[in-house]
Amino acid sequence: MRVPPIKNLASDIIDVTGWVTEYELASKYAAARAAVVPLRFGAGVKLKVVEALWEGLPLVTTSIGAQGLEGLHEVAAVVDEAAAIAQELVRLLRDDVSWVDQAQRQLRYARAHFSCQESIAAMAEATSAAATNAERRGPIYRSGLRYA
Repeated sequence: MRVPPIKNLASDIIDVTGWVTEYELASKYAAARAAVVPLRFGAGVKLKVVEALWEGLPLVTTSIGAQGLEGLHEVAAVVDEAAAIAQELVRLLRDDVSWVDQAQRQLRYARAHFSCQESIAAMAEATSAAATNAERRGPIYRSGLRYA
C-alpha cells in the first residue's frame, strides 16, 4: 500500500504547509485551539514542543516529543497511540476548563524551564562545571580556555 504524499491530506479543515515565516506561524498559533506534535523520531529537546509551550497553546505530543523535557507529562498530554492523540485533542476542543488549566500549567512550565534567567543560570552552571573539570585534568586542557 502506497502512502499518499502529505500534500494530498489537505482539505477544507486541514491546512498542509511547508516552510512558513515567523509571522505566518504566529498567525496559525493565534487561530488554533491546540497544538499537536506527533513526533516519531528525533533527539534532544524538540523546539516545536517548546514553542507550543511558550505560545500557551495546549499541547498533545508523543514520548519522543517530550524527550529531554523532564516533567512535561505533568503539564501536557504525552501519548503515543493515534487513538489517544485524537482523544486528547477532542478533550481540548470540547472542555474549556481543561483547556485553560493545561494552557496555564504549560506557561508556568515554559517560564520555569526556558526563561532568559533559566538559560543564563544553565549556561553559568555548564561553564563552571567545564572550568572545574579542566582544572582537574591539568594544564593541557586549560591551554585554550580563559576564565573570568
